[in-house]
Amino acid sequence: MTSLNEPNVDFHLKLNQQQFNIPSELLKRNWDKFNNLYTSYSVELQGQFATLNTLLEDPNKDEQSIEKLNDIINTVNILQKRLSQLHDNELTILERIEKRVEYFKQFERFKYDSNTDKLLKWYRSYTDLLIADYLVRHGSNSIDHKNKIASNSGIEFIKTRGLEDLIDYEVLIEANQISMELIENKNLRPLLEWIENNSAHLTEKGSHLQFQALLQEYIELVRCSDYKAAIRCFQTHLAHFANIYPKELKLAAGILAFFKSCLNNGRDDEVTNEQKLFHAYFRKQMYRPHPLSSISSSNVVHNAELCRYGPLLDHERWESLNKMFLHEFYSLYKISYHDPLLIYISLGISSLKTKDCGHTISAQLIPHENPEVNEYIKSNVVNTDCPVCNHDIFPLSENLPFAHHIQSSLFENPVMLPNGNIYDSEKLISLSRKLNKMGYTKLKENQVMDPIDKSIYATTDFIKMYPT
Repeated sequence: MTSLNEPNVDFHLKLNQQQFNIPSELLKRNWDKFNNLYTSYSVELQGQFATLNTLLEDPNKDEQSIEKLNDIINTVNILQKRLSQLHDNELTILERIEKRVEYFKQFERFKYDSNTDKLLKWYRSYTDLLIADYLVRHGSNSIDHKNKIASNSGIEFIKTRGLEDLIDYEVLIEANQISMELIENKNLRPLLEWIENNSAHLTEKGSHLQFQALLQEYIELVRCSDYKAAIRCFQTHLAHFANIYPKELKLAAGILAFFKSCLNNGRDDEVTNEQKLFHAYFRKQMYRPHPLSSISSSNVVHNAELCRYGPLLDHERWESLNKMFLHEFYSLYKISYHDPLLIYISLGISSLKTKDCGHTISAQLIPHENPEVNEYIKSNVVNTDCPVCNHDIFPLSENLPFAHHIQSSLFENPVMLPNGNIYDSEKLISLSRKLNKMGYTKLKENQVMDPIDKSIYATTDFIKMYPT
């Protein structure tokens, strides 16, 4: 990497603002905890001192006064311990920020001193940091039940690389855990707990997440035929949103009647039809003895009400709920919704992408009667080392712009064959000689083979091409 295209420290800071945004939010939350703790204990201590003063006025209540004084001492000790924990937590966060500032200052020094070795070492550690961020966000989680600590491959990677102070993995894995519970286990409980703990932020933003999560809880209760719990959920939680989401609540109330009408009209239908219907719409097993397992396929499929309630019963609601949660979570901590690793990869891809990328020549190859010829041409002739054309990376480049190349790579001696394909004449002749030498073909001295359609032509058939 030359000094002309070497990104400066501001470039990296802009793409890694979350390394400072997350600690900033954690400091703010720590300060809020301190204020709440101080306020609550101040009120409690004032009450205890008032009681103590009352007891001291009566000389016959010395023992009670001593007990109350001990209570005050215990309360102060508890307050001191909790304040000390918050203070230590704040120092830990500040130390992390200092180390991250120093980390990027190192890059600036290495770049200024043109120290290539140290700069490459810094980039390796930085690449590890990007990979760790991606793994923590998307890796599968496991719980150490003994210590009640969540872990995944990303955290293990962070610890082996010594990057604990450069990434707030505790925050990222919290989002990962809630997200995985939604997508894989269809479990709303962790999400609802997070919403309760962050209700002030969600209310301030006017978020729809709380309503959508409670609505999904109601729908799942109806799915399970727990009608009493569903009605209780509707009355306790959803009814408060009547003025904001009247249309959605009307549909939610109608789902209960819809299920019951299907139940009453489908008593005599065959079990196989019921299984298909519930497997398609209600996420039921193929067959379980259940009150709702007697719904009629013909009645429901032809029921116009199904069109109304379909969107609420759609399993894609879990995916949209997950996206909504991640958006709110990342917004809270000012985290980039897009993975930094993929952002950097996209930047590299966009500088390499051309209009020819993604067009696989191997799919156009016509097989030769000799399988060894096919294998050789596929591996040594049409194989490309272009990273953009890699089947794992190309999907990332589909929405990226093409690179602007000011130079073109042209064949030195371009010729066109009678079939319209254009090649470098020397490379085409060299390929034919190699195939003959390895015994794959028996071409004459003046013959060449088109590597794509395997047609054989004489060199006298070449048509000289002149790039314009």
